[in-house]
Amino acid sequence: MSCTGLRLERFKLNYTLEKIEADEDLIVSYVARNVGIEGPDDLIASLRALQTIGSKDAKDLLKRAAAFRHPDLNLRQRKEVEKILNSAK
Repeated sequence: MSCTGLRLERFKLNYTLEKIEADEDLIVSYVARNVGIEGPDDLIASLRALQTIGSKDAKDLLKRAAAFRHPDLNLRQRKEVEKILNSAK
């Protein structure tokens, strides 16, 4: 995905979270409980949500979840996760 595509994706996610008045702590907690059972595409969506939230807890969980699931991912998914991790720094 290009940088423009990632920015658009992040904008959509920010807009959606804001629109539904999402509780960021609830989202972080939900991702933490489900990170081990999600499929790779769901994991990537969850990592993007954590990246968008951007809190200290969200960034910590983002790094830990990516490391935990890394062995389960194929090359394309690993590259996607790396992009998310790099832009979350």
